[in-house]
Amino acid sequence: MANQPKKIKPERPDDSLPPDQLQAKWDEYLDYHVGKPGNRPSKEVLVNPLLFDWLLEAIKYEAPEPLEDSPRKILYLEVLKETLEELPLINRDILKRYFGIEWDEPQTQDRIAEEMGLTQSNISLRIKFGKRDLAKLMREKLSERVKKELQG
Repeated sequence: MANQPKKIKPERPDDSLPPDQLQAKWDEYLDYHVGKPGNRPSKEVLVNPLLFDWLLEAIKYEAPEPLEDSPRKILYLEVLKETLEELPLINRDILKRYFGIEWDEPQTQDRIAEEMGLTQSNISLRIKFGKRDLAKLMREKLSERVKKELQG
């Protein structure tokens, strides 16, 4: 048996390589450390976040049509809207702002405090107790709705 040249252990590829070179280097690296592609785990992550962003832009990924909401999600959202209306107006407004409900995006406690003329600690307490009250009321309403569905 002839002496085979000893394989040189490849180093982890530099993520700044162009994508085609990076893929080749990753294949070489993984072949050495993990085995051939058929023996590897099926869910490998081979790029860093910056390269992933670049690839998304280069590929122009088109998302599939959004799935329809499940009946469970529809029920939950209906109960959430109903229950929010039962909270005191100021707490309702703070929670809607904080979670981005009926707003473009969620707002920070500092921003809510500034816009409403309250302290950040006051906003924090109202969020804490508002979430507690909202959860309690929602559990009750969901329980009632489910019981009605099962009986009806």
